[in-house]
Amino acid sequence: MARILTFISSIVILFFISFSVIAQELPETFFIDDENIQEYTGKLGKWVFVPNKAKLQAYLRDFCTDEKTVTEANPGVIKFLNTYVFIPYGEDYINRLSEKGIARATANAASDQFIWPVCEVVRVSSVLGFRGREFHTGLDIPAPKGSPVRAAMEGQVVAEGYQGGYGNMLDIQHRNGFITRYGHNTAVLVKKGDFVKKGQIIALAGSTGRSTGSHVHFEILCNSIPLDPLDFLPDAAKVQIAHPLKNWKHK
Repeated sequence: MARILTFISSIVILFFISFSVIAQELPETFFIDDENIQEYTGKLGKWVFVPNKAKLQAYLRDFCTDEKTVTEANPGVIKFLNTYVFIPYGEDYINRLSEKGIARATANAASDQFIWPVCEVVRVSSVLGFRGREFHTGLDIPAPKGSPVRAAMEGQVVAEGYQGGYGNMLDIQHRNGFITRYGHNTAVLVKKGDFVKKGQIIALAGSTGRSTGSHVHFEILCNSIPLDPLDFLPDAAKVQIAHPLKNWKHK
């Protein structure tokens, strides 16, 4: 009898272990920010460039919100302006969007799955590997100036600002020691300490720093070691690689 109970217990334990592993691999649904609806600090709204107070007042009217709400979302920014500001939508404006059938798109991916920082990628202009005597530490993804750059996975912004050849850059720290890096941006929208979600707009693509054209320089690092992002991104085999570089996979 004891042996039977032990056998049954083993089967039950194996079942729960197997179920746990499968559950971790099941895809989760998440939102993708678009030109109509974006998210920042848990609020829905839109990033816009605000040159002056008059333009700010116009946005407040258009989006049915008030200056106090905007100030709370952008501490210290309202005093200076001439920068990108996140304008949270008022409830009336959200209802208008809903009536028009406008909503954020959703996507599916496992919780530990990275996504492309740019939507609808068909071509990569440079990959991880040696360019002459220099080692290129990530992917170069062509993107028009000002196009959205999205967080490849949820995490916390641990660095942002102008960093030499990277130009306007930001780093996001993720679970298991991973960091993603996004370089050459026209503007960085989030700030150090912010928690961001997978698919959230974090920057606008550009050509700042050491760059010959508008693109997103994207890296995945683990314990400060650059890894090949193509090993982590979905459908990477379908993407055209314009300039393969010499590395341990491409001799």
